[in-house]
Amino acid sequence: MRAYAPGEEIRAIDWRASARKGSLLVRERGHVPLAWGALLDTSASMRAGRNRSLQEAAQEAVDAWRRCAAAGDRWIDVASENDYGLMHGLDRAQRVMPAHGALLVAGDFFELAEIHEGLLRVVARRLDCTALVARDPWRDGLALAGFVTVADLETRDVRRFFIGARSQMRFQREAGERERAALARLRRAGWRAGTFTEDDGGRALLRAFGAA
Repeated sequence: MRAYAPGEEIRAIDWRASARKGSLLVRERGHVPLAWGALLDTSASMRAGRNRSLQEAAQEAVDAWRRCAAAGDRWIDVASENDYGLMHGLDRAQRVMPAHGALLVAGDFFELAEIHEGLLRVVARRLDCTALVARDPWRDGLALAGFVTVADLETRDVRRFFIGARSQMRFQREAGERERAALARLRRAGWRAGTFTEDDGGRALLRAFGAA
């Protein structure tokens, strides 16, 4: 076992050993085949974004994850034909992926509050789990002011209300708190967790592993 040197191929990293050690490690040995899989959030809320959608950035992260697979590794299609759902996806991942496989979940994790932490722990014990939580595109400030009309991407409900300075501050505070709570809950359950924005799907994956 040795330390990862910047510039080496990402696929050379021993992710499980790195997670235990807290730093990136490379194991110099014959290749042991690994199973890789990913869950991509395709819910309507992932179409949000200032310049492009969060879903496009999440897809970049999934593509980078898939490129980590070395010759002899397996890629397993975790998602089914059904619409994405975190609970459904985690259940399917446990059924179709072998123990110690590497699972990536990229999405906004709005469903996280509905999932018992025990389930998150069970999945993390069976699989090496990495979560990328979408950062709200307007976390640092809403691009709205005054009386506005907005439509909910998920429900299509339309509301008209006033956005002033207090509303702006409250939104920023609550968006930040939601993000921190999601990351904390995932990490308590044994997941590796980081955030991504609409601009950095691939680099966000590296940051989650401390490589960027």
